[in-house]
Amino acid sequence: MKKRWRNARISDASLCLLVRYGGKKSAETLYEAYANFLFLSIIRIVHDRKLAEQLLEDTFKKVWSSMSEYDIDIEPIYSWMNTIARGLAKKALLTVNK
Repeated sequence: MKKRWRNARISDASLCLLVRYGGKKSAETLYEAYANFLFLSIIRIVHDRKLAEQLLEDTFKKVWSSMSEYDIDIEPIYSWMNTIARGLAKKALLTVNK
C-alpha cells in the first residue's frame, strides 16, 4: 500500500525503514495512515472510548519501539500493528474484568 509523504508516494516498506531509523515525519505519517483503523479494531474489543484512546497510544509506542523486529516480507504493516493493538486491547479487557 502506498502512502503520501512530503508530496511523494512512499511504500509501507520505505515508511517502516524511515520510522525505524528515527524519522519523525515518517512516524507521523504512519500514525495518520493507520490510527483510525487501529482505533476501530481496539474499540470493538474494549467498548470504551477513553480506554481505546489510551490503548491506541500504547499500540504506537510498542510499534515504534519494536520496529526493528518487524519484517515486511512476513506480513503487511497493518496486520502486524493490528496484532499488537488487539493483543493490548484483550490484555486490558482481562485486567478491567478482574
